[in-house]
Amino acid sequence: MGVAEHQAANVAPPRRGETFDLAVDATARSYDLRPLNLAGYIANDKLDPKHVFLSLQAVDGDVWIQFSPEDPTVPELNPATVITAGDPLVSNNEQGYRIPQNAELQARINRAIDRFMIVRTTMGTATLSFYASSETY
Repeated sequence: MGVAEHQAANVAPPRRGETFDLAVDATARSYDLRPLNLAGYIANDKLDPKHVFLSLQAVDGDVWIQFSPEDPTVPELNPATVITAGDPLVSNNEQGYRIPQNAELQARINRAIDRFMIVRTTMGTATLSFYASSETY
């Protein structure tokens, strides 16, 4: 069994000090994940890649999310940005992933790459429940 399979098969409980609820509004905001102790590990070096699964749940509204290796000066996450049908696929900094209200996203992040989390709602406010759901490897 590989590391990712081991992490997925051994879901950790929400641990004290490693969970939080984040208020999210319609302004795209960037949050630094490096100082967080996630599953016993604080990311301190880009050359030391560690992976951890996150459980992210949108409460009271949809939450748009993306991860970034660098802190964007002005986060550009825009839920209205879509690629027109028939146009070539191109990536840009405005597109993210929507976690529907009361749904959960399980994501395995690389702490050396996914150092910043950018979130926003389309309108109004929501809460993003966050916890590290695996051991760090």
